[in-house]
Amino acid sequence: MSHFLSTFPVFSIARFVLETTSPLAVSSGRTNHVFDSDLVRDASGLPMIPGTALAGVLRHLYWRQNGEDEMKRIFGFQDRDDGGASLLEVSAGVIHDSRNQPASKHYCGGDDLLDFARETRQLPALRERVAIGLRGAAKTTGKFDRAVLPAGFRFTVELVLHSQPLDAPAFQRLLMLLAHPHFRLGASTRAGLGAVSVIQVATAVLNLKVRKDALQFCKIDSDIGSNAELKGWTKPDDANQAPSQSDAITNIVFNLTPKAAWRFGQGLTSLLGTADKPADLLPRVERRVKWLGNMGKMGADEIIIPASSLKG
Repeated sequence: MSHFLSTFPVFSIARFVLETTSPLAVSSGRTNHVFDSDLVRDASGLPMIPGTALAGVLRHLYWRQNGEDEMKRIFGFQDRDDGGASLLEVSAGVIHDSRNQPASKHYCGGDDLLDFARETRQLPALRERVAIGLRGAAKTTGKFDRAVLPAGFRFTVELVLHSQPLDAPAFQRLLMLLAHPHFRLGASTRAGLGAVSVIQVATAVLNLKVRKDALQFCKIDSDIGSNAELKGWTKPDDANQAPSQSDAITNIVFNLTPKAAWRFGQGLTSLLGTADKPADLLPRVERRVKWLGNMGKMGADEIIIPASSLKG
């Protein structure tokens, strides 16, 4: 057994499914020459969630709740000549197909939900943004658009923590962060994007110095998209955690009822479905994934009200 495994023999793993409850904007940092900001995609052209995006959010929340020293111990750090390796491994988020299964590494088409997700590269849902100057006002030349993945898509993610036998509370604290109100992914989270909920989670804690646990460890498939056998894993209790006073969020929900005709433009699709000439100015619409059990499909066009209209 290597020095690392002899020092940290406990292998704690959690495989969980996230569902986006609002559109997701995890940007690749590149433009596709049509839109200013494209989504991160895998080799098959499917949207994905990089492990670094997940680890960064977890690191920040873990720091706020457990202090800098504990955060450095779990997530590692580098400070000139001083540093330490991370004890946590975070996989990329693999998108689910219409049967609620992680997509294959070599997806070649044929699934309606994945085909729609891949086609968003040519015609994505967009959020228009403006760059903010030093004085807090919009720059005159700072308008850009951001591609988003519609809400409702699901992703499988895996967390692995290498630890000592007494570190079980650290693993539980990490799992509780998945239900934290500030656990949002990607860009423009303060504008409502990137909200996720945990649909399913399975965990296992194995001591690799124990023969039975070591044998179970050998049965874990390294391919997160293989639907590996999860027998012997446990589903933890609801990890909803009451946020601290500094993390508390006040949600204000209100219903709007128009008193007369109203329109939010910039749309591309007519809702009439007739052969007549469509209106020159169309309402803004967007689709989201609808799940019925383990079967998912794209829903119908829904009218949306841009947040910028309310804010303005």
